Amino acid sequence: MTKAVSQLGDLQLGCADACPLSLALSPTGQGTFGRVKLARARSDGRHYAVKVLRKEQLLRLKQVQHVINERRLLAAIDHPLIVKM
Repeated sequence: MTKAVSQLGDLQLGCADACPLSLALSPTGQGTFGRVKLARARSDGRHYAVKVLRKEQLLRLKQVQHVINERRLLAAIDHPLIVKM
């Protein structure tokens, strides 16, 4: 297993019981590798956008590094029109 694949595995949302977000809300968007859903935090009711990716497609099309770079970029950006990670 490559380093990129193991890093992608670390990005899992986790099991439904341990997840702090409720994903029962409507889908917001759809792309090549997954969907964006509107989620609500169970603790305080705030809304979040959650990107759900299909790992098998990412691996097959060798897009793992692109996803890792996107996550790093979104975490580093500080702009009022872009949500914080």
